[in-house]
Amino acid sequence: MTELERRIRAAFASRAPRGRILTDRTNFFEAGFTSVILAAVRADLDGAGLSLGMVDMFRYPTLATLIEEVEARAAAGTGHPARANRAAAARLPWDS
Repeated sequence: MTELERRIRAAFASRAPRGRILTDRTNFFEAGFTSVILAAVRADLDGAGLSLGMVDMFRYPTLATLIEEVEARAAAGTGHPARANRAAAARLPWDS
């Protein structure tokens, strides 16, 4: 298990709805995760240095698909594109 995978699994385990089991292939919503819970998971991951957007939780709605995507980004050396876009959008035209 990689460090990235461990962080992701820990974040989801800490926020799992009571009595729910999240397997690698269980859809987050089928396991009882709500948008509010996923936002909390995303914040936990961000605090652990792992940058994900909310859209990633919907685009990759299982542990297996999310971990695969995050590890692919790490291997490619790419961060989260939304972060770069937000930073670019925050620059004012006269800041150049």
